[in-house]
Amino acid sequence: MVINQSVIPPTKPDTVSIILDLDLYIEGLDLRTDDEIWLRLEQIRQRKNQYFEACITEKYREMIR
Repeated sequence: MVINQSVIPPTKPDTVSIILDLDLYIEGLDLRTDDEIWLRLEQIRQRKNQYFEACITEKYREMIR
């Protein structure tokens, strides 16, 4: 997992705009079937979502709902 974050110019006054880039990867996979590939992609997506949730606060979570 590589996490990059950047502050960018805000779109509204009195706010902060942040880019959160989560790059999750696995090396050395030997996937032979479409089903194996889709299963692994789903596992990676779930893990990415776990990391994202760990990076944000409850207040922010409420703002994006």
